[in-house]
Amino acid sequence: MNEFRIGQRNSGPTLRSPILQFLSFVLVGAAGTVLHYLALTTLVLLSLMSPGAASAVGACLGACVNYWLNQRFTFASTRPHREMMPRFFAVAAAGAVANGLIVSKLSSLGMHFLLAQVIATCTILVANFLISKKWIFQKTK
Repeated sequence: MNEFRIGQRNSGPTLRSPILQFLSFVLVGAAGTVLHYLALTTLVLLSLMSPGAASAVGACLGACVNYWLNQRFTFASTRPHREMMPRFFAVAAAGAVANGLIVSKLSSLGMHFLLAQVIATCTILVANFLISKKWIFQKTK
């Protein structure tokens, strides 16, 4: 049982079932994705950036939301932030680059940028969950 103790960080309940963890990961990702898509759409419709660049910016903003919510709720990890954060943001940076490349390539082929973004999001989802579970937020041994 996860208890709150004075002077100790309470990381919330641990989701033991892989299916519940994945569902939580998806819901957390949805929150980050809403911010991502909002930034993407705003930057493109205001002609401030190309779809690929705007997608990368949105992915970075969404990543910040995802880190906090996944650390706190999905994985309830007690691993120190000095270990998790560099791992998370390295994977997020790689994902943002891959995401931007996918959106850029598909939109250059004539696909609407939002459809291209949906394809990019779905492509990266499962890999990010597995990397998060096994490497980023894995509890220390």
